[in-house]
Amino acid sequence: MSITFLALIAAGAVLRALLAKALSHHYGLTLVVPPVITGGLLLLAALPSWLSPLSFTLPLSVTLGALLPDIFLRSEPRRVCRRLVDLSYAAMVLVFRAAW
Repeated sequence: MSITFLALIAAGAVLRALLAKALSHHYGLTLVVPPVITGGLLLLAALPSWLSPLSFTLPLSVTLGALLPDIFLRSEPRRVCRRLVDLSYAAMVLVFRAAW
């Protein structure tokens, strides 16, 4: 791999980390990109410009660096999904008890 490619991956990762820290500090939000959107963005970045249906100007290395946490650390969305499933199950039980 070339040094430029690795440097751009590092730049993308640093930009992602700074954005995540700013969102967490100011608004209390966590930055998580769903796997489908991650794959779509990587596919758009990897396609040549003449084949791409959209104009996507970020190079593959910057996109890869920005999305590395979502590729390797997917435990947070699973926890959120489990919480949503638990909440929906609890809501269904309450509705069932109220209707019974």
